[in-house]
Formats: sequence, C-alpha cells, structure tokens
Amino acid sequence: MLTVFRNNQDHIDSTSPRFSEMRGKRQAEWSPSPHERDPNPKNARLVEDFDSTEDRDTEETTTEDAEICLRDALENCRHFLAFRTPQRVGRDFFDVGCVQLARKLLGNHLVRRLKDGRILRAKIVETESYLGGQDKASHSFNNRRTERNEPMYMEPGTAYVYLTYGMYYCFNISSRGEGAAVLLRSAKPLSGVEDIRGLRGVKLKDGGRKLRLAQLLNGPSKLCTGMAICKDAMNKEFVPSSELLWIEYSQDAAPAEHHIVTSSRIGVESVPREWACQPLRFYLLEDATFVSVRDRAAEKAL
Repeated sequence: MLTVFRNNQDHIDSTSPRFSEMRGKRQAEWSPSPHERDPNPKNARLVEDFDSTEDRDTEETTTEDAEICLRDALENCRHFLAFRTPQRVGRDFFDVGCVQLARKLLGNHLVRRLKDGRILRAKIVETESYLGGQDKASHSFNNRRTERNEPMYMEPGTAYVYLTYGMYYCFNISSRGEGAAVLLRSAKPLSGVEDIRGLRGVKLKDGGRKLRLAQLLNGPSKLCTGMAICKDAMNKEFVPSSELLWIEYSQDAAPAEHHIVTSSRIGVESVPREWACQPLRFYLLEDATFVSVRDRAAEKAL
C-alpha cells in the first residue's frame, strides 16, 4: 500500500476509491510544469510513464507505475537531505579525549567564511594530539598556563591559534582534558580552491599558479594561510557557534581503522624520545598525497 502526499497537506491511500478517482484526471493534475520537471532523465521517464496511464486498461498497472514513480522521487529526496545539506558539528563533538578527537576530525570538513561572504571548504586529512600536562611536546606541559596557551584550557571546541617562528600560524582545537588540544596539520581543498590558491600565493611571484592541489594545504602553516586563519580573528573563537570558522559533518568521516595511518608527530624532535616517538599523528591513507609528511612504513603496516 502506498500513501500519496499532495502539497504537504493531505494524503491518499492508494487502495482507496479516491485514489482511483484521481487516477483518471488529466495529465496536468499530476505532471509538473516544464520548468518544474526533475532534470534526472530516469525520473522524467517515470513521470512520463505515469502520465500515459490513462490509456491503459487495468488499474493494477496504473497503481504500480504510480508507486514506482513516487518511491523513486522519495528516494531522491532522502539522498538530497542526507548528503547535500551540510550540518555543522556541535560542542559535544569536541568534548572527548584528545586522541579520540584527532581521529574524529579526519574526513570532516573545515569551513571558513571570508569577510565578503565567500566560503572556503577543505577535508581534514591530518591531525596531531597534544595531551596536556604530561605531554612534554605540548605548550601546556607541566600544566603551564599562560596568556598564549589559555585557549588550551578553555571549553572543548575552542580555537587555539598561535604564531610559530615569528611568521607562521598554527590552528588547534581544544578537547576534553586540561591543556589538551588537536593540531590540524593538513587538509584537502574542496571548494573555493582558487581563493585558497590566491591566499597561498600572496608572497609567491606567480601568485601560486604553479602550486598543485595537494600542495595548497599540506602543512599547518599552509593550512592557516590558505584558509585565512590568523590569531587576531580566530584565537579563542568557539568553533561550534562561530560564524567565521566551523566544522561540518561529512559522509567521509569515521573512516575504518585500517584507513587511518598512525605515526609520530612532526617537529618535536627536541623533546625526550619517549614523547617525540609517541604515535599521536593521524592521517587518512586515501588522502596521503595531501598530508605534510608521509610515513611509508606505517602505511605498509596497515
């Protein structure tokens, strides 16, 4: 049995007399106007098949075609709502342990809205965990708390943007745990690619035209430059409710364990070996060409 919805106001049981009565109405009653027709050829064919049922001899065939047509349309609607409508993550997404958050972020989308309203979007493909007080590679090691690293102690989901080497920005998001945060190391550009290229090319003679797609955001400072992330505007920004920068769920999120490469962190060689070698860096194997540094041995071990 099929329930037919019309104008979101009433419904008609396909087995009822009213449905049979409606079947005989003119084509215009059921068919959309030319500018409303579904561009999908498959759907268009189904609609045309249903429109022609006035000339058929049996009610059974007509009802069957109607059910096929409407079922197909409903399936398209479900697909559209599931995959075409972005949904940003909330506070609870970030309120987990640092390692768990680093892995959860992989595959989801980092979104940046520029001042003029343009949107930049990139898939997060590489992250690092910094565990807080016991982590000798962390800015918050030994529970050190300063004006600079204050965002690491703030509510989960708070942006921590800092300057390194006096010229490059790095973007982190706080997690559950005192002084714990995740560094976003690399991302794969998805939309606003030419804007990202232009931002990356500001200090390059060719304006970034020679940069390959995989070179645009493959490193923490490159990610900040290409996504227009700076300390003045973004530091201490609460990501779940920010109008400047947020994370959106993606159908590529929650990858299987064998799709995530685990390796040691980059640029922490000066700390004691037991922390320098901790497996706290994570990246997506399928997007390995977009990460800052590949660990071929770890990839082969998967």
